[in-house]
Amino acid sequence: MPILSTDIPPPGQVSIAAVKPEAVFLKWVNPEGLSGPLKFRVSWRCRLNTHHRFIDVKNSEVQIQGLIPGEEYAFTVATLSSDGGHSLGVSITASTEVPPPTNLTVETKVTSVSVNWKKPAGVAEVSYLLTLSRDEEHQTLHTDSEEHIFNHLKLEMEYTISVLTALSTGAQSKPVFKVISTCIPIPENLEVGSVTAASASLSWSMPSEMDEIPHSFLVSYHSKGTEPQTISTDTCSAVITGLTPDSEHSVSICTKLQDGRQGQPAVTSFQTGIPLPGIIEFTSVQPHAVALRWEPPKGLAGLYRYKVSWRGGGMLRSLEVSTRNVEARGLAPGEKYEFTVATLCDDDRQSPHAVATVRTEIPVPEHVRVESNTTSLSVKWEKPGGLKEVSYQLTLSRNEECQAISTDSLEHCFSALSPGTKYSVSVSTVLNDCQSKPVWNTTCTTIPVPEELVVDSVTLTSATISWSVPSVMDQTPHSFLISYHSEGAKPTDITTDAYNTIITGLKPGIEYMVCVCVVCENTGKGQPASASINIGIPIPDNLEVGSVTAASASLSWSMPSEMDDIPHSFLVSYHSKGTEPQTISTDTCSAVITGLTPDSEHSVSICTKLQDGRQGQPAVTSFQTEIFFLACMVCVCVVSKNTGNGQPALTSINIGTSAGLLYSEKLIYRVDQRKQDHFLNDNISSIIEATTIKNRIPIPENLEVGSVTAASASLSWSMPSEMDEIPHSFLVSYHSKGTEPQTISTDTCSAALTALTPDSEHSVSIFTKLQDGRQGQPAVTSFQTG
Repeated sequence: MPILSTDIPPPGQVSIAAVKPEAVFLKWVNPEGLSGPLKFRVSWRCRLNTHHRFIDVKNSEVQIQGLIPGEEYAFTVATLSSDGGHSLGVSITASTEVPPPTNLTVETKVTSVSVNWKKPAGVAEVSYLLTLSRDEEHQTLHTDSEEHIFNHLKLEMEYTISVLTALSTGAQSKPVFKVISTCIPIPENLEVGSVTAASASLSWSMPSEMDEIPHSFLVSYHSKGTEPQTISTDTCSAVITGLTPDSEHSVSICTKLQDGRQGQPAVTSFQTGIPLPGIIEFTSVQPHAVALRWEPPKGLAGLYRYKVSWRGGGMLRSLEVSTRNVEARGLAPGEKYEFTVATLCDDDRQSPHAVATVRTEIPVPEHVRVESNTTSLSVKWEKPGGLKEVSYQLTLSRNEECQAISTDSLEHCFSALSPGTKYSVSVSTVLNDCQSKPVWNTTCTTIPVPEELVVDSVTLTSATISWSVPSVMDQTPHSFLISYHSEGAKPTDITTDAYNTIITGLKPGIEYMVCVCVVCENTGKGQPASASINIGIPIPDNLEVGSVTAASASLSWSMPSEMDDIPHSFLVSYHSKGTEPQTISTDTCSAVITGLTPDSEHSVSICTKLQDGRQGQPAVTSFQTEIFFLACMVCVCVVSKNTGNGQPALTSINIGTSAGLLYSEKLIYRVDQRKQDHFLNDNISSIIEATTIKNRIPIPENLEVGSVTAASASLSWSMPSEMDEIPHSFLVSYHSKGTEPQTISTDTCSAALTALTPDSEHSVSIFTKLQDGRQGQPAVTSFQTG
């Protein structure tokens, strides 16, 4: 090793001439006072490594290689002497450069940029600082990757991208730069779809980055010599119309942003075609001929020729016409024919074909007839003329149900059908596996007539009827329509799902006709079953005989309330034995009949009479009139035994008025016209014989209990008017269960009972009592105290 010697002058100032990632170039000044060839020792070491390395050089400069990029090194230069000594060293430090990333590439899309680079050689573990800059805006990120994508860039903007290497020591390389510009994308994949003489469909695509950027498209198009037309669309397709037929058209499509900026256009061109004729219409289709016409081609002026072709049935024919209609003859029935029509130009170029197909008609069956029954339909028809071997297709449909059959016969019967149901029947001719138009006939199976219609019961204002239907109706939804009316009146209708009903609102004494028919939901009603209902005139009810005298009687009765609104009267007929009947009329339910025979049995009949004169059955009863009593002075003559000369001896007894004996002796006076030559005095016009029988004392009538309290009750009754002149009183006897009867007397036809037992049943008896003490039979009643 060289020995340090202070006598050897050191080199002058050492400087760094150049720094590279793996090398440092040093320069220094030669030592003062030395001349001739010199030799120097350059040593160095890494900041983190104490191991020194050196190199001896003869020049005053050296390049140290094999260094680690981005590391700090200490360099020392000393002068070497020829005898092996060395001077003090002159030191300097320097850091090797950090190498920047290599192969920096960018790929710009609509709103994003993809950045890629390579790791620099000579470094181990590194990272990178990536910066995106626009104007004063910067976006910096630290990454260990060698690629990155910046998104959400703005359109039509310039961006600067820089990447530098960063070591773990904090050392960084110089940045590597790229400048990019975004732009409004040009529509891609522009295609022309279907092209006609006057229109074309266009489609294109756009990068997916445009999905979130509001934009539209301007579509500009024109043909040679015409002004451009422009339309706008928000989608990547458009149909342009109004084009010039048979012409070259140019199209440009550019993207337009909301702020009005537009991108570069995508362009293309296409040729419109010769317009084909309009829609073909078959104006007549017959078994052996077809007539057709078509609309003129749109966009062409002047007269044009047309080529019409048709094929089918083993034939192919064509012709040229200058009109827009033609008739093809000689065709076969039931064959399919294809007709094509093309526009012809003067240079014989032709348009695409307008195409239409048609099948010649198959003759339909003739004289189709349908006969319906309750559960079957019989169909008959005749073979169409001009055909040889054919068959027939029949369909029977109801709602969504359909039954189809094929047959070679000329008739068919559909059975097991539902009654009262609408069916549609069609018959078609079948030829070459094709059918003619169907001949339709819509009919209904018949609806059965209700059976066993019976009038079960009749009241004054109603009638109950019932009926049945055949079992074939069990599966067919149906109801019943009941219609009834009297002669000359408007019918009244009611409906029901039951097999019986009650007809109300009838009037007595009127005959009604009632009809019942089955009603099916979609087919209406069938034939009716009918019956008559005769509402009788009611017999008066509750016929009672009220007060009866020797020559009169009061009658009362009632009528059903249903008669209240029906004008009517009553005929009251009455007679005693051996007399002619007397008849009176009344509008009320009561009558007083007079002129009766005293002490006689009378028969009474009362019948209801309507305004039209009809009469009901009578209510009948009978009663006995009272004995007639004279109210005059009567002398009773008693005939004695015969005298000697055969003349009777007469004894007269004046017993006063008959009223005085009215209820003590019943006198029956008989005037014997054969004894008129015997007189008692001037007041007697005939001989009167007298016999006596006992007469009854009248029972109090119309006994009623008025107000009742816990301890009292008021009573009232009446007496025959004949008792007005006969002195009498009344004994009122009353008691409750388990108590002794109490008796009070009164001269009037009323009484008030007191001191009664509360909440008890009381019995009351009222007797008529004459002055001589005799009593009649009692009127009795009972009541409950409160």
